[in-house]
Amino acid sequence: MHHTDGALVHLAQRDVSFAAVSRAPWGKMVVWHVSGSQLNFVKDKNEWTGTEIVFEINQKGSKTELRFTHVGLVPAFECYGGCSGAWGFLSATVCAA
Repeated sequence: MHHTDGALVHLAQRDVSFAAVSRAPWGKMVVWHVSGSQLNFVKDKNEWTGTEIVFEINQKGSKTELRFTHVGLVPAFECYGGCSGAWGFLSATVCAA
């Protein structure tokens, strides 16, 4: 079953709001579109607004591979270094669980 637009789910954290949409065959990819951000640790509070957090899910033999990408998080952003490191830590923590 293929879903190109998916179900829209709104998620709100303290500093970031997401609209989650599946854009690929169901169960293969989930995209969180950052619909709003108020980051409290950088000058431009809206740096993440308009970016997308992509989770790609693939079968690799008897294991599952989860590939994570924050599309639009670029080196020009003030939070790039800290955010990239935090995403790496979070990814490693999820994989270890």
